Amino acid sequence: MDKKIVLLIILLLVGGRTFSQVHYSIEGSTDHEYEGRKVFLIMVEEDNRQADSTNVVNGKFIFKGELLQPCWAAVCIDGMDGIFTVLENGNIRICTDGKEGWCEGTPINDVFQKSWREYQVLNQAGIDAFKKLDSLNVETERKKELYAITREKVIKQTKEFIKRTVYENLDNIIPAFWIRIFQEQITVDELNAMLADASPC
Repeated sequence: MDKKIVLLIILLLVGGRTFSQVHYSIEGSTDHEYEGRKVFLIMVEEDNRQADSTNVVNGKFIFKGELLQPCWAAVCIDGMDGIFTVLENGNIRICTDGKEGWCEGTPINDVFQKSWREYQVLNQAGIDAFKKLDSLNVETERKKELYAITREKVIKQTKEFIKRTVYENLDNIIPAFWIRIFQEQITVDELNAMLADASPC
């Protein structure tokens, strides 16, 4: 089965989506340095379509809207990396500390943030491991071997994280995010295995 088709099936099957109306509200707060800057609401699942925009006023910004079903979006504040969020029923809070931002306040977003922080720790550990290799005083061939071993270990840990996170969230759309981000690292057989886990039969 084509990998893109399998991915689409997973997005639909494990997304836990229903066609009831979704009423979302995003309330963001930023540091004073972002005062007056543009904020964009980007629909990740629609080829990064810009759905809305506003400005930071008195350290705050607001988006409100309705959808047929929950979906992935990103809140992009000028001068800061995009903040991934699920547009779902409820009041979504976007918080920043001057360096990074995060979302909270609704059930799926709270769960997603937990997995996002876990991945950040895992990713940083991988970066630190490669930096440590850079400082080693060993022969070039040996260093290449160590790089290959470390890379394999990092990929294995990342796959284990993705599989566990997908399995633990088969009733919501969190799997769609991680599968989309890491689809190049996941084989068709692995996607099929996730589909089997998601199937009620």
